[in-house]
Parts: sequence; C-alpha cells; structure tokens
Amino acid sequence: MLQASFPTLTVPISETFALSDSKITLAWLKSEPRRWQPFVANRVAQIQELTPYVHWNFVSGLENPADCGTRGIPPTKLEKYDLWFSGPDWLRSSTFPIGEFEANPQLQEDMCVEAKRTSKLIMLNVVEAIFKVEFFQKFSSRNKLKRVAAYYLRFVKNCSLSAFKRRKSYLTKAELSEAEKGIVKFIQCDHFSMEVSYLSAGKNSFFRTTNLFLWLRSTMILE
Repeated sequence: MLQASFPTLTVPISETFALSDSKITLAWLKSEPRRWQPFVANRVAQIQELTPYVHWNFVSGLENPADCGTRGIPPTKLEKYDLWFSGPDWLRSSTFPIGEFEANPQLQEDMCVEAKRTSKLIMLNVVEAIFKVEFFQKFSSRNKLKRVAAYYLRFVKNCSLSAFKRRKSYLTKAELSEAEKGIVKFIQCDHFSMEVSYLSAGKNSFFRTTNLFLWLRSTMILE
C-alpha cells in the first residue's frame, strides 16, 4: 500500500511511519530474514526491500484503522468513522513518534517458533568432535578433562534452547556427572566396541562368559 500511495502524493515527505497490531510481525521486521523459516523469511525480506526507510511501530487492534472494515461496521457509519479516515488521535499528537518498537524478552522467545532448526546438526558435530582420542590426550588431569567436557556438553544443550533459558552459571553436580558418564562411555566403546555391540544386541560376548556380571544400562555404559 505504501509503494502504491507514494507516487500519488504531491506533498514532500521527510519521514514515513508504518503501524502494525502484530508485535511478533514487528519483531520479525527488525531482524535478519535468514533467521526464519522460508515462509516468514520471504515475506520479511520483501517488506524490508519495499520499505527500507520506514519506521515501524505498534498500534493496538482497537486503534488500527485497517481493522475498521472487518469489525462489522456498516458503510453508512464507516463513511463518518474518524478512525477509518484519520487513524488514532495520537498520530496527530506533538509527542508522536515516541520511539520505534522494541521486542521484549517474552516476545523474542515466541519468535523462536519460526527460527530455523539448526541445533540438531550442531549437536551431532560437537559431540562427535568432543569424544575422540585426541581430545583426551590434551589433559593430564581427570578433573580438568571432566570440567571441559561438561562445558562442551552444556554448549550443545544451550544450542537447542532460547537465549533466556540457556545455562550460564557455574557447572552443577549433574553436569559434571553427565560429563563423566560420557567420558566412561567413550572409553568403553573405544576399547570394548565389539563387546558393547554384542551386549546391546543381546548376543553372547566375552563378558557373559566371565563372572564379572556386567550389564548394559540405557546410557550404554557397562557396569
């Protein structure tokens, strides 16, 4: 509508303001299109291209003149409806504009619904990179190895969470325990790969012929 209206106007325009009653749409328009799924990304990119110098801001649904025609207002009243022709009163106020729209933390979290899903690929690559022989050889201290592994695993988990749910504080006992289990699992799978494969498939293995009474837990760790 803006692109169609500009050529018909004969008055000089110094600034252009556009309003929407959708806060999440406004938040998308203030971000990079490549962050979103194709449907949203394509439309955000198109709007940004058509309105590069437009200041976007929020208008409530009750004050949005674009909604007047969908509220069941009869034509006889619509032709005299001030909101339909002039917009909300504050558009003509000396305090307008009060500033551009800014997304709050909750809204930023809601936006993630349309974000591209890349965390799973990141997880697989990072986990595979962590537990390799070369990684273990870098540390002379078991405690340091465990802490570094715990931070790596935290990073992997944080990749699948919104910015407001990511853990950033000190390592917890649960995180250190999980890291230790990951280290043990790697070592066992590396040194007893055939036995682990047999046990997980329910087949006979060296361990089953001994009196060690080892079993395979759901964590794939021999005990």
